[in-house]
Amino acid sequence: MDTQKKKIELERECLVCYDSIKYYAFGECCHYCVCSTCFLRMKVLFDNAKCIQCQSVFERTIISAAPKLHSEYDFWEDGTPIDTSLTLDNNLDIVFDASVPEQHRMELDKLQSKDCPVCDTPFSTVEKLSDHLRDAHQRQFCKLCLKHKQAFVRELPTFTGDELKVHMEKGDGEGQPFKGHPACGFCLDHASKPKGRRGEGGQKGGMKQKQKLRFFDENTLFRHLSHDHFTCFLCEKKGILYRYYKDYQELEKHFLDSHFLCTDADCLDKKFVAFDNEVDFAAHEMRVHKKTAKEAGKLMIGFSVKKAGHGGEGVDDENDVVERRRRQRESTSFQFNPSSRLRNQHQQQQRGGQYQHAAGTSGLDFAFDGSMYRGASVDEAELAS
Repeated sequence: MDTQKKKIELERECLVCYDSIKYYAFGECCHYCVCSTCFLRMKVLFDNAKCIQCQSVFERTIISAAPKLHSEYDFWEDGTPIDTSLTLDNNLDIVFDASVPEQHRMELDKLQSKDCPVCDTPFSTVEKLSDHLRDAHQRQFCKLCLKHKQAFVRELPTFTGDELKVHMEKGDGEGQPFKGHPACGFCLDHASKPKGRRGEGGQKGGMKQKQKLRFFDENTLFRHLSHDHFTCFLCEKKGILYRYYKDYQELEKHFLDSHFLCTDADCLDKKFVAFDNEVDFAAHEMRVHKKTAKEAGKLMIGFSVKKAGHGGEGVDDENDVVERRRRQRESTSFQFNPSSRLRNQHQQQQRGGQYQHAAGTSGLDFAFDGSMYRGASVDEAELAS
């Protein structure tokens, strides 16, 4: 009885796309806050038939331009509508009332199709549609948008080869929010070969220069960088964030040039045994390698001479300068510049102990919980715990 007295409150804008709602999709909770198109995306693409506001599951979804209370619609026990003015779409398990014209029902049905956007030829799979677009119209989908974008195939744009390059690198034009798919500074896209007899520009064999490996958005790029590449934990302590090195060999060159890397064979095998200053390094030499204070002092002086600007006052000799410059040229890094939103999210995860510091090809993950790794060896058993 309480439901019968409930006042209908219609949202003017869809809580998903923020467009004005013409056709409402709603369930038993009677929250009228999502448009029919967005609900269809949620249901078909993500298998999600929940209310966007209260997260209750829709047992029977109704679409209407002039919705009533859900309880005012009558259904048989099997869920089929009693009122003949209601139309049940058996494939979608959605009911349309009389206020929804046939044209809109056809538009929703068309939205799910895999018809060619150029000539309307129907296809059973996206792969066949993609082949047709390439062979018949010399156009293609963006594979990243096709895989990750929350949209039907029918809603995705198609591109010529040149248009796709602009889309990937620069986005959809001035004034548009999409500024291109971000690229990894190290990896190449080994799958970036055109199919068919001729490649871009009509060259036989489809040969073209390999492109940088790109990702759908900064979140997926950040996950890739964190999982497959390396950052310097010593630089991060100084606030130098999001600077990545291709592999551990590159990071080790950085340790050797900019910090204090222990070159003992056991420590080199353990990896990451590096220090930010001579005092910590000398303490490590005495504690781990049983050096005397005098021996450690000599080592500190030697490092200070070779690392002018990193705690020492000495001057490099000519051979040291040449070697150092060679390492700097060879040790390449990539500076990732995340948005403020991603930075804030990352900082919250770090404070909560959720940040995973990737160790790339070594297969080790360092989980920082507020205390920073200072060069002591860490084995897999410790990491697992």
